[in-house]
Amino acid sequence: MDLLKQAFSKFSETSLFLYLFLSDVSGSISIERYVGEDARFSWWSLNSPSSYFVGFSFKDGSNTLCWWRTDVPVNCPGNTSDKFIGRLFYYGNSTNNITFEIKNVKVGDEGSYKVTIRENIAPTTIIERSGMLTVLEAPAFTSSLNSTYDIAENDDVTVTCSASGRPAPNVTWVNKTSGSPVTHGTGTATLSLLKIQRHQAGVYQCQAINDVGRGAITQDITINVQYDLSEHKLNVLDLTLHLVDGFIKTDVYAKPSDSHFYLPPTSCHPEHCKRAIPYSVALRLKRNCSDENFLCRRNNEYKNYLIEQGYKPELVSSKFNEVASLSRSELLKPKSNRAKRKVTPLVMDFNPNLPDIGQIVRKNLSFLHSSTFMKEVFPEGSIISAFRRPKNLKDILAPSKFKQRAATEISNQENNSGCFKCGKKCDLCSSYFVQSRHFISAATGKKYFIRQRVSCNSKNAIYLATCRKCNLQYVGSCTTEFKSFREYLM
Repeated sequence: MDLLKQAFSKFSETSLFLYLFLSDVSGSISIERYVGEDARFSWWSLNSPSSYFVGFSFKDGSNTLCWWRTDVPVNCPGNTSDKFIGRLFYYGNSTNNITFEIKNVKVGDEGSYKVTIRENIAPTTIIERSGMLTVLEAPAFTSSLNSTYDIAENDDVTVTCSASGRPAPNVTWVNKTSGSPVTHGTGTATLSLLKIQRHQAGVYQCQAINDVGRGAITQDITINVQYDLSEHKLNVLDLTLHLVDGFIKTDVYAKPSDSHFYLPPTSCHPEHCKRAIPYSVALRLKRNCSDENFLCRRNNEYKNYLIEQGYKPELVSSKFNEVASLSRSELLKPKSNRAKRKVTPLVMDFNPNLPDIGQIVRKNLSFLHSSTFMKEVFPEGSIISAFRRPKNLKDILAPSKFKQRAATEISNQENNSGCFKCGKKCDLCSSYFVQSRHFISAATGKKYFIRQRVSCNSKNAIYLATCRKCNLQYVGSCTTEFKSFREYLM
């Protein structure tokens, strides 16, 4: 304690006051204010020296915005700048308060500030304290929306809602009828309804909210879906019914959203399936168009759809001409129950590289019919080729159903797994084969269990050969039955 008193006695009384002042000034300040509010930076001290200078400025700037010195009036040169223009004020006294205020805060006022305190009596000591101002702004809409939108059915409607704020607000479109959100974004969100239908009509609300502690702002729009009403025609499913001179005539109808997508001619399907597409399209038009003018218009329209998707124009024209020669009245008659002929399908996985199976069957049918019994079982035209779709990558990598293995099946497999002798007079089993459920690696000394049941009759197996003299091991594979092991010996 005596040493401390001796140390303090070396300083003057003024220096002692300065030490107390500098040590008691409060620390950094961080404040948040909404646009239009006032921001006050206040630093507190318990003591003050007899004379000092206080300056307020940007933290990274050299120009002082406001300053005050003992016995000198407050001066705020920053008030003459375009940025502040009379919005800077100083409040305080020489005892314990240092307060600088920015009136009517704007977004551009956000940033770091500092207060500089300097003792005017030697020895001069300077301290700085920082203050961070964050300017918050409640969300406000920046887009102008119509209150009502009248949209024709099957047309597209796109409405963009934008809002500003600090931080950037979350903008959400909500269907007020169902209460479910439709789309959202940061700062902006676009309500997009493609090929709008009648059930999508209603009131939609744009909501904007950010994290400044205030409620969301909303804006409603009403979307009305209009559709054609006519006394002379009516769209029903895939038909248009026309009332002409008291009679109903039919035409093919397709919604504007219909893409008219057909099986691509490059698809991996049997050729007869792809050749049947233009024929079936032409047949549908022939049946559903009761007027020749309607039929001619639709034929040209649907021919273009098929050609645009890669079908050869010659094939399309030949199939349409084939249907044109048929009588519509005959096509509309219900099919009579014909006697079912005996058919035997020859089923196989389809592959585009397969030859014409039907032609091969017809070419070699005479050999089959050389037997009276076989001719009776397989009469002329009874054998037809049929194809099933082989597994594709999706079926292999992501099957829709996974086979559930029962616990007993797993247990039986574990009990039956291993390498077993065939139990017959077999040179391999008697001289070389080791019956075991596991093997040991000579290199690592680790034990590995065999997870399947294998024997000398197994095909496509991986085998391990161990030298009885040097204990070296060799790993190989076989495609045929392993009992012919001599061909695998080195």
